[in-house]
Amino acid sequence: MSRVVRSFVSLCCLVAVIGSVGCSGSGDHRTFTRVKGTVTSKGAPIKGEGISLSFTPDNGQAGVTIQVNADGTYEGEAVPGNNKVTVVAYVPLESVGIQKKYTEDGTTLTATLDPKGENTVDFEVGQ
Repeated sequence: MSRVVRSFVSLCCLVAVIGSVGCSGSGDHRTFTRVKGTVTSKGAPIKGEGISLSFTPDNGQAGVTIQVNADGTYEGEAVPGNNKVTVVAYVPLESVGIQKKYTEDGTTLTATLDPKGENTVDFEVGQ
């Protein structure tokens, strides 16, 4: 085998190895399900921007954060099963009527998400 052919074969093998490593993915093999709903305070949808919901599954997998729209609605994907839900607010809580307890580790907000179909979960976070 000539030197040029060996170099070409070596290069092809190197490209194949690098390609297979690069295509192996991020290692995130979680399953997701659709979830939507409305966040309310004293029965009325919260108004404003800068609010998200953090869904943390109790099965040890990483959680996800879904942004709440200015009209109080949200829609996105989260891990199926039981989730602890924490409000993440980048605005003063009193300006949107959110109780501080829902922004902390001890939050009582939860969502049990069915892996099949779309889940609608509303949250009351009022004072």
